[in-house]
Amino acid sequence: MSNIFLFEFFIAPFFLSILVTALSCFVLNKMQIVDVPNERSLHRRVVPRGGGIAIAVVFLGYQIVFLDFSSEGGFSFSTQEQNSALVWLICGILFAMMGGLDDWKPRSAVWRLAGQVLLSIFFVSFCLSSHFPSDSLLLAGVVFLIVFIVNVFNFLDGADGYASSQAILSILGYMLCGSTFFSLELLVLCWVLAGAIFGFLLFNIHPARIFLGDLGSYFIGFQLIAISIFGATEGVPIGVPFILLSPFICDALLTLFKRIIKRETWWSAHREHAYQRFVLSGMGVRALNLCLVVVNLCICWPAAWLVTEGVVDSTWGIGCVYAFLIIIWYYAPKSSKNNQ
Repeated sequence: MSNIFLFEFFIAPFFLSILVTALSCFVLNKMQIVDVPNERSLHRRVVPRGGGIAIAVVFLGYQIVFLDFSSEGGFSFSTQEQNSALVWLICGILFAMMGGLDDWKPRSAVWRLAGQVLLSIFFVSFCLSSHFPSDSLLLAGVVFLIVFIVNVFNFLDGADGYASSQAILSILGYMLCGSTFFSLELLVLCWVLAGAIFGFLLFNIHPARIFLGDLGSYFIGFQLIAISIFGATEGVPIGVPFILLSPFICDALLTLFKRIIKRETWWSAHREHAYQRFVLSGMGVRALNLCLVVVNLCICWPAAWLVTEGVVDSTWGIGCVYAFLIIIWYYAPKSSKNNQ
């Protein structure tokens, strides 16, 4: 990788994100778009939310620049037509707007879910239907997957730097595994997204000066699954993103099932995720993020690479990683403070 490439597509987005995030801190405070701590929060002071706008602005800006409407090839992503890239751009904007509206004035769960489903159908209809023209069941499954991952990042964005760190680790791990498969356009946008999130993370690490908000979690969740979908069409094994995102997917699914079995209102705010229980038991937020890095680098990345190289089947790779994470989730502290 040349120094010019690294500067244009990682370092420049990194510094742009820093500038936009700093501006966002000021503007969001002035507009009183802030997160006031309550009995469910892990933070104890008022923090502006919606800072994911910096990530969205930088990433979408690069997408717009790359989308060359005057050429036939343009922003093609291998066999995808140019309109696929345009739909990707539009969906990214709309997911960010939907989350931003929710940060400004919270909407009902039904409103949010309906919007997410419609956007996911729109994305899949234009970007995947040409690959699987007669497999409506598969396309419906992808729609469900997009909505699921978007909400997973929304649910797990509850500790300083936690969701941002997982997003960066997932992108870098995916690039490590998929670099030989990716088209140049997809590889470039992975670097841009990583740089933009890393710039924001400097403001989001404990103690956070700004939160992603729904704008950031919706946008990042959508971009990660969109990149995974395009990567799969270019040859990356489908099990790779499931392994790289497993710390979040496993925690979200197990906690959801637990709440449903206990007949609790599963969509309401709570503090029963494993990461919340660790923090409530006394683990520092920085220690939590360090553990997340270790799990990714020592478990998820090697397993994803083995699946990519064909050494291990996707099913076995996913099964082993999730079994390990299930054990962690099960033995996470079960302090009575969780339900206070």
